[in-house]
Amino acid sequence: FEASLQSWRRLAIPAASALLATAAAVFALAVIAKLPLLRQTALAVALGLVAVVIVNGSLLPLLLSRVGTTGKPRSASGGRDLLAPLVAIGGAVTGWVPAIGVLIVAAMIFGGSAWQSRELPAGLAADQAGFPSASRYPADAAAIARQFPHSAHRLTVRVSTAPDSCTRAETLEQVDRLAWQLANVPGVSGTASLPQATRRVLTAFSEGSPKFRVLARNRETLTQAIAPIPVENRLFNGDCSELPIQLFLNDERPVTLAALAERVTAFNGSNAAEFYDIHKDVDAAYCALQRKARTDPGSLTKAQARLDLGLACPVQAELAGGPAGQRLAAREALADVSVQALIGLLAVLALAVWWLLGDAASVIAILVPTVLATVVMQALMSLLGLPITAVGLPQLVALLGVSLVANLLLFSDLRQSMAGGAAVALAWTRSLD
Repeated sequence: FEASLQSWRRLAIPAASALLATAAAVFALAVIAKLPLLRQTALAVALGLVAVVIVNGSLLPLLLSRVGTTGKPRSASGGRDLLAPLVAIGGAVTGWVPAIGVLIVAAMIFGGSAWQSRELPAGLAADQAGFPSASRYPADAAAIARQFPHSAHRLTVRVSTAPDSCTRAETLEQVDRLAWQLANVPGVSGTASLPQATRRVLTAFSEGSPKFRVLARNRETLTQAIAPIPVENRLFNGDCSELPIQLFLNDERPVTLAALAERVTAFNGSNAAEFYDIHKDVDAAYCALQRKARTDPGSLTKAQARLDLGLACPVQAELAGGPAGQRLAAREALADVSVQALIGLLAVLALAVWWLLGDAASVIAILVPTVLATVVMQALMSLLGLPITAVGLPQLVALLGVSLVANLLLFSDLRQSMAGGAAVALAWTRSLD
């Protein structure tokens, strides 16, 4: 009984505290998660960690003290031989000069891994999630994607404007300029927009002459050019207040999607500034009020409702839908919550270590290796093309918490040996013995 009690005080309390702190962080992830699958998985992992602490903490000491063991422990010489290189390295880097070198190398690894982690994908394609690799459906979906890439990697850019804008040359010119900019983003194989379609129709009306492949300025000519284009092509909506641009992508890498989002944001700013510089009768406040009147007219005050809101305003673009757009939205939500989860986990674990050990130096010594291992792991996942998924993120957070338990126990042994007067190298050797 005394041996079980001593083991509990020495090992179980720090380990249980770290695991419970990890469970709290995973449970917080389940609370803030917007994706149902992520919320369910995080809740299951949190409950599993709590169950491990309760069951092991109550049954293991009881069984060891009452049932006893009959086996003899294996000689430590074999394990000591296996750990000999690690012991030697740990003892060698305790001097100032080797320690500085190790810190410089660790900083370089951290910087390179953090840079590589920028391209870490989030989520799986919707047609492959949950299927084993040998299933027929993912193979068929991949074959369709290879043969018909425009249908698999399609992203819609929503361009909002005033009603009846399909025949306004100035509006079409803005949409056409944005489509041209997006077509030149690496990873975009093609675009489809209403200005492009009107050019083709006008060229066909003029015996295919390429000199007519331009945007007409005349409203009646534009009306004639738009007439053969069906609404089902999704190049405009019923009242011509939405003029979407369809983007066909070669892939859905985070770099490509981030470049598209950046280009759309930059276009909104530069296009609005140019428009307001030409049209002095409108400004950003007027156009914001105009959009509010279209989307939520009930929120206008009586004075705002009496204003003339029929003047032209610049188009407003945003990444919207399509197969790639839907996956992009889910990935962005998963990427955002993954950062919050890792930061929250580190904060909770820092508080737990502070509560157990009581000083900032211990928190730094224990958490820095964990942070470095996390960033390196993300970099390796990025290099291998392994995405962070809604199922994998809670397990990743739990894995980091479990790894902290090992760091905490090792640090406790090191500090106990050093408190007894042992040098760092000797304390390291004793901790791994």
